[in-house]
Amino acid sequence: MINKYIKYNGITSKELGLRLVDDIEIESTEKNIELIEIDGVNGGKIRNKKNLKTYSKSLSFSLYIKE
Repeated sequence: MINKYIKYNGITSKELGLRLVDDIEIESTEKNIELIEIDGVNGGKIRNKKNLKTYSKSLSFSLYIKE
């Protein structure tokens, strides 16, 4: 039986016969902000782009064949 799996767009990797090889940790994304430095001013201005930075994660799977 497959205990370690992911679900994406309503389909589980378990349904495809794929099992996660390792335990995974998903990190939270960060706010997408930009620091704008202005000549003659100490510090800078922070521009909040009001979204989150993208996050990529590679996952290893093994094929699970049910006999």
